[in-house]
Amino acid sequence: HRDLHSFPTRRSSDLLVNTITLDGQVSSSGNLQWGDPASSLPVLTVSGSLKVPGGGSLTWLGGTIQSGTNSTGKVQIDNGGTMLINQLNYMGISGIILTNSGTINCTNQGTIDIGYNAEIDNAGSFNLWNDGFLYFFPSGTAGYNVATFNNYGLLEKQLGATNYYSYIGIPVNS
Repeated sequence: HRDLHSFPTRRSSDLLVNTITLDGQVSSSGNLQWGDPASSLPVLTVSGSLKVPGGGSLTWLGGTIQSGTNSTGKVQIDNGGTMLINQLNYMGISGIILTNSGTINCTNQGTIDIGYNAEIDNAGSFNLWNDGFLYFFPSGTAGYNVATFNNYGLLEKQLGATNYYSYIGIPVNS
């Protein structure tokens, strides 16, 4: 039995920029902001699940979201929930299952590397604003280039340069 933790609504001054680990089930019914847009170093380790219910939001500004040792971490965006991925610099998704039934907005022109059996399951709306990239990790130990995007919802480029593109370099299943 694990406790269910909840984060209340946050102010921008409450931004989490350090390396943190979430164990068990964590719910963010307010606005949880995590990461550092100036650095790729902060790591959010999810050893269990992070849930964003309807009305809640998760803002990811930089760093890596990864699974805990010997576990598969899950990030779940429920119907009515939102996740903002503001790709100013490098970001990574390692071994996480990201399930979206709400809305995910990827903004700016950064790169998200994904691998180590990471999976995006989209049944909601996944919007690419501007010209970002979703690639496998460029190198690493076995499994660095194993990731999947399962799309059962809406995957759409919303905005960007007319002479450039957004790129998804992992398998997309629909």
